[in-house]
Amino acid sequence: MGLGTSKILPELQEIHFSPGNDEVFQPVPLPIDTDGFITAFSVDQEEGILKFFEKHGVVVVANVLAKEQCQRSIDGVWRILQEMFNPDIRRDQPETWSYKWSSVSKFGILGNDR
Repeated sequence: MGLGTSKILPELQEIHFSPGNDEVFQPVPLPIDTDGFITAFSVDQEEGILKFFEKHGVVVVANVLAKEQCQRSIDGVWRILQEMFNPDIRRDQPETWSYKWSSVSKFGILGNDR
């Protein structure tokens, strides 16, 4: 989809939640493609997207953003990392990536070990 275009998404179906009496959470392994990435969907594969999300809690939809939008997002993440956590971090110097992280680095994109 190009800039300024939109697609009306279908009404989301009810998501089935666990009753909460599971003794131990056992995540379902994510399907991986031949390149080693999580299986991706195209924006028009609505039923597959919803089913995958319901099963795994995450879904990759390819080519949703233009390259320029992706680059702005990447630049923004690096700017936030420098401003909020580590003014010495440099995207082209991996040796600067392993120190001065805040306590939130163990959550999500910044440090999830799984």
